[in-house]
Amino acid sequence: MLKKTHPKLIISIVLATLLTILSFTSILAGTTTKSGKVGGVTVRGQKSIYQSSYSWSTYLGSYANSTIGTIGYTYWTIQEKCVPTGTVTFYVQYPGAVNYSATQYYTGAVVNYRACSGQRQLKSTGNHDFKQGSGVWQPLVERIETR
Repeated sequence: MLKKTHPKLIISIVLATLLTILSFTSILAGTTTKSGKVGGVTVRGQKSIYQSSYSWSTYLGSYANSTIGTIGYTYWTIQEKCVPTGTVTFYVQYPGAVNYSATQYYTGAVVNYRACSGQRQLKSTGNHDFKQGSGVWQPLVERIETR
């Protein structure tokens, strides 16, 4: 004999599952992009920040619409600052990294939130590196968000 399932129970389980999934996914996201040309190739540098409940992630992408001699970044800095105190609670700077004869360079990092009683400033900044022939373009691209 089959038991009859109560519709309110099913709805409650679905809602609880949905809320659990949403609590672990990104809640805020943003991207900053700069586009240009170097040696006749259209290029784009971008930084993205995604915020979730317990951490934030940042991504750096350098892209070209066709193969380019050098593509990547000259440096990349990731920083978290506690706004009320002005204290930098996380800081790392990566030296440059590139791909040769490629159309993209992509990397990312995840940072757990540091102790702060108040608003945090999340920052991803640095120069991208595009070279084609004798042409060089190294734009500063910066993404800043608050939490």
